Amino acid sequence: MAKIMNKTTFLTLSLLISIFLFCTPGYTQIKTVNVIVGNNSVGTGIINKGTVYVPVKSVTNALGKSCKWNPRQKRIIINGKNVVGKAIRYRSTIYIPYYEIANCTGIASIYDGKSQSVIYSYEANSSNIASFMGNTKLIKTASIPKSSNIKSNTVAIKAPAGGFIEEPFIPVVGENDVFKVAVTNVENKDQVKAQSVSNPSNKFVIVHLSQQNVSDEVQIYTGKFALMDNKQRIYEYSEGLSNFWLVVLRPGGSNFGYIVFEVPQESEPAKLILSTTSRPPLALNLK
Repeated sequence: MAKIMNKTTFLTLSLLISIFLFCTPGYTQIKTVNVIVGNNSVGTGIINKGTVYVPVKSVTNALGKSCKWNPRQKRIIINGKNVVGKAIRYRSTIYIPYYEIANCTGIASIYDGKSQSVIYSYEANSSNIASFMGNTKLIKTASIPKSSNIKSNTVAIKAPAGGFIEEPFIPVVGENDVFKVAVTNVENKDQVKAQSVSNPSNKFVIVHLSQQNVSDEVQIYTGKFALMDNKQRIYEYSEGLSNFWLVVLRPGGSNFGYIVFEVPQESEPAKLILSTTSRPPLALNLK
């Protein structure tokens, strides 16, 4: 009976966390827009809480402009100029307000609400972008040169007040004949327990998880977790920053907490791997 109750509690908790993630305000507000440089589509932007964002690397590459990260100031630098608005992270891609690229490069930018497109034009004139304008009441413009003959009702857009947003994580479960492991959330952080990363080019990845003994025997050694990223690099977790200790698990017993990994900024968590002495590694896909 105790084993059944523990499994029920385990599944109920995972379901509640999943519901909480999908009901968190803000995620449902995100819509996509086309991003166009000249006459070419270079990717997809997003609208979050009324602000239009574009993928900074895709756009700067298409424009032939430099894009760097200043780890000391924690700012993006485009064409030698600091981006004023704060960046957001969505699906492992860095976005900035669309008008920030215009402010740093002087290249005209227009958000056309009718076609749901952001257009960057090398030459701000009617032959290049007037055809995208449609209803001028839906147009939001920024940094159009004085030589432009485009006339429209412009609407000022404020820079976002927040920092990073994250895509809601869908809980994943994996098991063998001894352990069932559930990952309920994965977060990126600059600090954990008031401690910063050892290298400004790194970040912390926090994996929230539970581990249950589904066998009929007491498990004295419950194994060790490691993280594999999208480049198949393996990272060990920091015991001092984590809140998940090795414990003896009776049949049906569960262990809950989080483990912390320090990885490069560009690293994307791909798999959580549990290694034990008696079984092949148990890998959970995080993407």
